[in-house]
Amino acid sequence: MAEFNAQKVTKIVKGAAADPDASFSVEGTDGGTFAIASTKKDLKQLMKSDADVVYDERKGKLFLNDNGTAKGWGAKKVGGLVAKFKGKPELSADNFDGVTPHDGDGVTGDTDIEDQITSLGEELGDEKMS
Repeated sequence: MAEFNAQKVTKIVKGAAADPDASFSVEGTDGGTFAIASTKKDLKQLMKSDADVVYDERKGKLFLNDNGTAKGWGAKKVGGLVAKFKGKPELSADNFDGVTPHDGDGVTGDTDIEDQITSLGEELGDEKMS
């Protein structure tokens, strides 16, 4: 298991991150939350959120938000970029020890909306879905 911290940016090769069972940890995130940014606007909003770990899926970059809801990622060597994932793999809170999905708002990339859509689709049935 790779451990990341703000002291040094870790580069993760494509094969290591592509494993669906890959597990990582981020120093200082016990009990923290994980959010996914899919646009630059999402990333900027999440930078000011209470999400502790933010993954920019467009660029494969993982950030530690040590600044809470204040602007920026926090003091240098405490927050900011902690890892770069080659190949921009799909990551979720499940890939990280000690974090849970961030449930702040719609920009978090939280998979709960997918579950809700699937559930509603099952309730409506195939006829009404088309």
